[in-house]
Amino acid sequence: MRSFLVEIDDPIAPFGEPARQACVGGSSLAQFTADNLRRLGLSSSRVRSVDQVPAGGEPLLILHDNLLVTRRALRSFLRRARRRGGAQRLALPDSLLLQRYHHLQRLERDAADRWLFDAWYLDPAAIAAAGSAAAAMRQAGALEPEFKERRVRVAVPRHIVGQDGYEHPVTTTIALRIRHWVHILWANNLMPQTRLVERITEAPLRTLWRLLGCGGLSRSAIAQRACGRFSYLGRGCRIHPTARLEYSVLGDNVQVGAFALVRGSLIGSNTVVEERCDVCHSALGPDNFVSRNSVLIMCASYDDADVCVDGMQFSLCGRGAALTSFVRPMDMNYGAPVSVLDDGQPVALPGHLLGSCFGHRTFVGPDVAIRPGRAIPNGAVILPPPEDSLGRLPTDWPAGQPGVVRGGRLEPLDRRDDR
Repeated sequence: MRSFLVEIDDPIAPFGEPARQACVGGSSLAQFTADNLRRLGLSSSRVRSVDQVPAGGEPLLILHDNLLVTRRALRSFLRRARRRGGAQRLALPDSLLLQRYHHLQRLERDAADRWLFDAWYLDPAAIAAAGSAAAAMRQAGALEPEFKERRVRVAVPRHIVGQDGYEHPVTTTIALRIRHWVHILWANNLMPQTRLVERITEAPLRTLWRLLGCGGLSRSAIAQRACGRFSYLGRGCRIHPTARLEYSVLGDNVQVGAFALVRGSLIGSNTVVEERCDVCHSALGPDNFVSRNSVLIMCASYDDADVCVDGMQFSLCGRGAALTSFVRPMDMNYGAPVSVLDDGQPVALPGHLLGSCFGHRTFVGPDVAIRPGRAIPNGAVILPPPEDSLGRLPTDWPAGQPGVVRGGRLEPLDRRDDR
């Protein structure tokens, strides 16, 4: 079998790059796809259009290169397609995965209400009958891979969010068309569970050994031990004895400081997570820096980013971005869904918490509040107003005299202001 990747060059704002350069789980989407194909015993060639795909005497796998498809989804699809023969197109059933993440993908649905993705299997007979690979793709039938999904209820502060919680899909049979920055974020939100299951299933004997080490007298004791034993560390990692790792995958030379918590996350090689940080359900690229007391929930980053925010959720940081401690990316609107721009038009994303997207090489200073769903352009430098911080101090200020900052100056506190 031969595989071909059709290049889709549409740039994704604010990064200005095609989807194949998007960071997914610490590497580019192009590398992610190439690794999956290699694991399935397939090499790939790139073409500018489907018309450049040659017809030959062997089956073809054709993918658009802005499609993220996990190894398990692709393996099952190919296994079933070989058995069925002809021309087949990847489809996923209506599920929580698609209900939550179909927004902005512009996917087609067939008469059976299945979601169709840009991946095709074509056997030589189907190509010959249609006259070309492109014609066979248009005639392809929908084919689902084996699909299993578990729903996990996630609690949220109901008086703030306006709902008791939301459901998160746990599955490793995933396909996403990457055409917007929210898709990059969502793909990374799904990567920790995917990578963890791949690690567990590709080494069954080691997994059995880890399970044997989780023995305990109660289910809670077993679950508590499993949290730590099912984390995977690369070479040269330095983990402080008081740090806690739970169900996470770390690259090489990662440092985790004292009393830090890394839960359900991917941490790229050479990343530093300092003391007392919480990194939960996030995917950080290589060479990141997370400073003391930072809190990152369901976030993602490209490589070489300083993600030093002491409270950020559902946000995406570009390559070389620098976010200081008191940046405030809000992730919800009161009483209304978050909206994002798509082709210059606002589109609501009901049911989603969503922070900000910071372009490559952005710098955001302290005390900058950002409304939800905003995309910060590449290279932007955003600072707080100078008048909000103390700049001029009188040298003869009386000891013990209370003062307030007004217009960047220190002025005596007027007690009448307290009334």
